[in-house]
Amino acid sequence: MREGKWIGAVFLAAMLSGSCVAGEVQFGFRYGGSNLNIDADRMRNGDGVKSDGLSAGAAIGYRTDAGLLIELGILGLLNVNSELLSGSVQKSLGAGWQFDRGKWRLTPKAGLLHSYLDAADGRNLLEDGRPSERFTDTVPFIEGMAEYRMFPRFGIGLFVRHAFEDFGDSQAWGVSFMWNID
Repeated sequence: MREGKWIGAVFLAAMLSGSCVAGEVQFGFRYGGSNLNIDADRMRNGDGVKSDGLSAGAAIGYRTDAGLLIELGILGLLNVNSELLSGSVQKSLGAGWQFDRGKWRLTPKAGLLHSYLDAADGRNLLEDGRPSERFTDTVPFIEGMAEYRMFPRFGIGLFVRHAFEDFGDSQAWGVSFMWNID
C-alpha cells in the first residue's frame, strides 16, 4: 500500500509542477496478450510456469509540449492457460519521451511498477521457501508504444511492455486507444 501512495504522490507532483508548462493530459486504454514466466524455485511443485493470457488496462499521463511524458497506469494480466495462476495486476509509474512525426507518435518509456501475482488455488507459490498465495513486489519495467493520431485528440496504436519481476518476468502487448486534452 505504501508504494501506491508513493506513486500517486509523485504523479500528482509531476502534474502540478507541469502546470506552468503548456502540455496535454492523456487518457488511454490497452488490450492485448500477455505472458508470465515463473522460475522453478518459486513454485511449490518445482516446475517453472510459462502462461499465456490476456492483458487489459488504463493509464493517465501528462505530456509537456517538449515531449516529456509522466504516466500512471494499471494493467491486469489474466492467465487463461494455467491452472496454477489466476492473474497479475501491475500498477505503474513511468516516464518517457514522445516523438511526434506527422500523425505518428512514438513513445519509449521506463519506470517502476508494483505487481501482484495470485495463485489459482491454495498455496502453489513459494515466498522465501514458504508456501504463499501471492507474490507482491516493486520492480522496473520498459515499454514502447507507436500511436497513429486519427483525429486531433484521438489515436490508436500498439504497445509492448516487459517487466523484470522478482519471480521471473512478464510481458504484455496489444492495441491502445488514446484521448488527449490540451
